[in-house]
This record gives sequence, C-alpha cells and structure tokens, in this order.
Amino acid sequence: MAACTGDGGESSPTLATSVSPPTSATPESAVTPPVRPADKRNAEGAEDFARYFWAVYNYSYEESDSALLGSLSEPACKFCASVGDELTQFAQTGARREGGQISVESMSVPPVEKPTRILVAAEIKQVAGTVIAKTGKETPVAEIRDAGAVMGLAWTDGAWMVHGVSIDAD
Repeated sequence: MAACTGDGGESSPTLATSVSPPTSATPESAVTPPVRPADKRNAEGAEDFARYFWAVYNYSYEESDSALLGSLSEPACKFCASVGDELTQFAQTGARREGGQISVESMSVPPVEKPTRILVAAEIKQVAGTVIAKTGKETPVAEIRDAGAVMGLAWTDGAWMVHGVSIDAD
C-alpha cells in the first residue's frame, strides 16, 4: 500500500499494519439498537417516537437488556417497569426470549401542535415465542393477533418520554 504525502511530491511505499482488537470472553451482540428519530413536539413526532418505542421493546428482549427501554420511560410507567423487571430477571438468570416480537399494524395520533402530553393509539400484533431458561426449560409466549395499545407520552426536557402503556388483547 502506498501513501500520499499530500505535498504533490512522490509518495513513498509504506507497510500496512493492522492491530487486532482484544478479544472478549463474552461475544458482542450482532443486533444493532434502533435509531431514535428526531424529537419533534407535534403529532408526527409523537407517532415516530411511539414506533421507536416498540422497536426498542423488541430490541430489549433480543438483548435481555432494559437500559435503553428504561431511558425512554418515566418512573410512572408501570408497563415499562414491569418489562424492565422481567428483562433484569432474564439477565440475572441467563434466560432469554426467542420470538415474541411486536409489530405495529396501524397508529393514530390526534393532530395537535406543541402538546405537553399526548395519547397514541396503535393496533399491534405479537408473534408467538418462547422464554428459554438457562436450564433449558421452555415457556411459551402467546401469539397476539389483534391488540389495542394506548401509549401516553409526555414532552419532558425537549424529548418524548413514555408515561404509560395500556394493552387490550383478546
């Protein structure tokens, strides 16, 4: 490999070297966390954030890590706290969940400008899955074909935060 001197003169050949990063005892995740959309204090921004929340929910279960999900929710969100507790338990016991992802089929947000709080309604589905304990014991996660989810969002310090989530599934 040759390198340019940048001064218009001749380049002299240089030897390419590489340094391998140190290896870790635990493999790094191949799953990339979802990218947070720009925070916009309007209906479109609330919808974008709600869709992002469900992507983070799925990511959190794939990684058995509640940190990112917890950073999106206010302490008052009981749904968020419950999910966080379950993810912490998974991490502590070596359990994991396969499947069980939520998809947003449709979403409705009232057309308001500069809200401080807003309700976002969504039709969601959850594919069947399995919780697998470290011992290998499997517990099924039910498929949910049609559920209504209402998410209360609060505009706090220039960003949306989840105040609460209510899910009505048959």
